[in-house]
Amino acid sequence: MQAGPPLGTVGVAGELTGFPARFLTALAYTALEVRSAGDLRGVDLLLLPDLGPALSDVRGDPRAVTRLTLTRRALEAGLPAFGVGRGAQALGRALGAAQHSAPQHAGRTGLQRTPAGLLDPVAAALPGCAQPSPEVSALPQGGELLATCGGLPLLWRAGSAYAWAGHLETGDFTPGLAAALRLHVHGSPARRPGTPLERVGGPDVVRAVVNDFYTRVDRDALLGPVFRSRLPRWEPHLEKLYAFWETVLGGEPRYRGHALRAHAGLELTSQHFERWLSLFEETLRAHLDDEEAAEAFLTPARRMASRLGR
Repeated sequence: MQAGPPLGTVGVAGELTGFPARFLTALAYTALEVRSAGDLRGVDLLLLPDLGPALSDVRGDPRAVTRLTLTRRALEAGLPAFGVGRGAQALGRALGAAQHSAPQHAGRTGLQRTPAGLLDPVAAALPGCAQPSPEVSALPQGGELLATCGGLPLLWRAGSAYAWAGHLETGDFTPGLAAALRLHVHGSPARRPGTPLERVGGPDVVRAVVNDFYTRVDRDALLGPVFRSRLPRWEPHLEKLYAFWETVLGGEPRYRGHALRAHAGLELTSQHFERWLSLFEETLRAHLDDEEAAEAFLTPARRMASRLGR
């Protein structure tokens, strides 16, 4: 029997090897590796495997910082998520929960489901016994406890995220768990844009806006001569402008320059800045129908014009 088209996209934080291939296939989603917050666009479900560094202390560990940033962005966007072991710890840490060391036992221990856990389809699809991870999160504020193990919160839910603070064997990743997670994604509220960059439509929209805007600047009677005196060719400069706006809008921090210094010596007046903002707003209206998306651009633009015009 031929499989149907993918029902969505599942992103795995880190490496796809963090989850059994058979389980990813059972989800019936296209699976991809997610290594930064910018990779979350288009993802319907985020899986956080029991891999990577411990997150009790992230100082000096860029991998841990990256994973926490990724997790926070997913939570801010309301993206359905399922974390196992250290993946659950990432969810707890991102939600501000305290971290605790868990006593380790040989083998698995039976768990106790709460009344809410007895009714939860994801909880029902998980095993009835577990071995907690060495470090587990306390129940975050606003979280719903679904199961405990040895008095520790083993399974909880916060918003659209599930956290299983224990180890899962390959056989625990059953088709039933895959089906329960699919239902969870289907029943979750519409995902919110996690960053202003997503709200405006992503890097492609940024490039279109920047290209159009500086074409207008080049043709403008007031601004064109000023900028052409410094930049006879726009093309090499455009890549910096793409990186600048993607960074300002909450994307990957690719911009390494200094906007104030870059405009020093241009002898710009308040009239230039007023025209710059007016032209920028005209450009945004031509590309964005959403007022909130346009404001995501305009708010930092106004702030920058104010600082440069001092």
